[in-house]
Amino acid sequence: MYNDEILSRDEKINKIRGIVRDNPICMMATNLVKIPFSAYPMTTLDLVDKGDLIFFTSKKATPFNEIEKDNRVQLLYANDDKKEYLNVFAHATHIFDNLLLDKLWTPIMNRWFDGKNDPDLVILSVSIVHANYWISEDSDSGESGFINLQNYGDVDYKVDQ
Repeated sequence: MYNDEILSRDEKINKIRGIVRDNPICMMATNLVKIPFSAYPMTTLDLVDKGDLIFFTSKKATPFNEIEKDNRVQLLYANDDKKEYLNVFAHATHIFDNLLLDKLWTPIMNRWFDGKNDPDLVILSVSIVHANYWISEDSDSGESGFINLQNYGDVDYKVDQ
């Protein structure tokens, strides 16, 4: 089903939220112009109402440096048990927000960071431009769609041919 024109913005975001909630781990591809591009496993911490996906990263991590040069990213989610798949093209931005950090911090993050006051800890906000998804509970039925969030005023997107 091609649903970009029939779903409201909230319905589009909720469609993405449902897939990401069940499968928060994705591969984040950066430096998209390089072949092969770089990809890193990331855990999605939140999807805020305006449609941004939230991650933690380190200033020392390669994705941080690559996003500083080119903020275009591709996120690939797969939940084979539920037959849900999501491909997101987005723009990433590093943000510093202590309230959001406090809200999303869990003790397991200490595996990667030196506490929530780690000077290298950064919040990565990923603003969705568009997404493709596929949901197939069985081989006889399924749903797929394209979700365009770029027409909401704050994203300038151009396809490179």
